[in-house]
Amino acid sequence: NQFGFTLGGPIRRNKTFFFADMEETRIRQGLDINDTVPSNAQRSGVFTSKVTDPTTGVAFPNNTIPASRISPQAAFLLPDIPLSNYLLGTTSRAILITKLAINTAKADLRLDQEFSPNDQLSGHYSISDNSEGDPNAFPALGTATLHSRAQSAVMSENHIFSPRWI
Repeated sequence: NQFGFTLGGPIRRNKTFFFADMEETRIRQGLDINDTVPSNAQRSGVFTSKVTDPTTGVAFPNNTIPASRISPQAAFLLPDIPLSNYLLGTTSRAILITKLAINTAKADLRLDQEFSPNDQLSGHYSISDNSEGDPNAFPALGTATLHSRAQSAVMSENHIFSPRWI
């Protein structure tokens, strides 16, 4: 969705003028996330290839890591990793559908003043606000909210000293 307005005209006839505009854009876009994740068997410590005990160098029986040997870090993070819902060859994948949300608002204001045929003053101010809700590849970790703002202001005065000097 994109909408906005512009408005401009004289404030004082042939002396003072203004122009203003505002625009907003709202984007809601579907987003597919395709992650490699542990299979259901790997989540419980069962692997199809040889798994070696890092402390002894000896292979675990049946390529299975005992539950007591699963690292606390892996046990902590595992609930946040999506379950496999697709198998690509021998690779477990989690395919998730979510949405990306982007909101942008922009505005400008300009004023021009003519003091005399040889003296003009101009001022301009612009602002742009952007906010995004970026979904995480691991939904349990939530959405990252990003925000940025840009602003600029310019003022200029032109004086004509002679036909050769400004």
